[in-house]
Amino acid sequence: MSGSPFVLRWGILGPGWISAHFIKDILKDPKTRDVTDVTHLCVAVASSSSAEKAQQFIDTNAPGVAGIKAFGSYDKLLADKDVDSVYIGVPHSLHYPVAKLALEAGKHVLVEKPMTINAKQAIHLAEIAKANNVYLMEGAWTRFFPTTFAIQKALFEDRVIGDLVTVDAVLGHEFPKDRSHRIYDPELGGGALLDLGVYPINWSLILCYNHPDNKKTAPASVSASALMDKISGVDEQTHVTMMWPRINVISTAKAYITADTSTDCRVRITGTLGEIVVPDVTENPWRYIVRLLGQPEYVVENPIPGHGLFYEADQFARDVRDGKKESEVMPLEESVLVQKITDEVREQIKLKFPASAEEVSG
Repeated sequence: MSGSPFVLRWGILGPGWISAHFIKDILKDPKTRDVTDVTHLCVAVASSSSAEKAQQFIDTNAPGVAGIKAFGSYDKLLADKDVDSVYIGVPHSLHYPVAKLALEAGKHVLVEKPMTINAKQAIHLAEIAKANNVYLMEGAWTRFFPTTFAIQKALFEDRVIGDLVTVDAVLGHEFPKDRSHRIYDPELGGGALLDLGVYPINWSLILCYNHPDNKKTAPASVSASALMDKISGVDEQTHVTMMWPRINVISTAKAYITADTSTDCRVRITGTLGEIVVPDVTENPWRYIVRLLGQPEYVVENPIPGHGLFYEADQFARDVRDGKKESEVMPLEESVLVQKITDEVREQIKLKFPASAEEVSG
């Protein structure tokens, strides 16, 4: 595309750990990732507690960048006409009320995964976005990596490993055994499932739900088991099995918060001619290994010039520029499907959150 790049002006709601990665990524020169058609500005950051906290976040994560305003409330940022779109990096249980506030203020919204605590809330956000004629997308960043697209092409178009047989994905991180940590807090949507499990679940959607022969058909069944923390009641380890009869595939998704996952294999995609393995990371993949029966393995690499959150931001900007209201890569119906799957899993493993976190308002 010729001419000047489209500039999207961002506000950030929630100056936390993931927001720090986001602001650093969007402020990187897009040319470092061979992008010339869109670019990003961060014009404001808001903390719900104080403007001082927002300013400290700016000073730490965007040193030397002029013109970023610090607000001590979300409402003040959302009233700022210089803000086109907002990135929401607050805890899980706050995704719904904060995104609702932003959508009703007429802002385009990129909300961190999971979109909400439950499917009802996700459906409601989609309705609000449509009513206010604004763009809404879940920050399921795994969907937007060059490696993810390359694996889909290898599997769906090139049929490198023949017919798909199984997809097995896992993600584990060792968190402090501290019941005051957010990961153990039911009021914040804690536990392995919503914090980590949505990544391996997304791999099932990336490869099974989106398989051309599956015709966008939801899994016929979802079966789950878990080990629960006896004090907090959240899940420390959850295993999910999904059946995809249209393509004759079983997929599994595993997540745990008691250990770090081995880096030799995070996602294993088995076919009739061999397998594709994603090592290193489940959530932001930068390479994959192809092992065909009777042949030497080979590696395909797509190095990431940063953390990788800019890939979803770039596509978000293009869609806003082009007047779209949702993503073709991560459409709202798939965000809702992820939440329906996690709702079913939570019912089976008896993972309960406070009623205040589950409610739908307005």
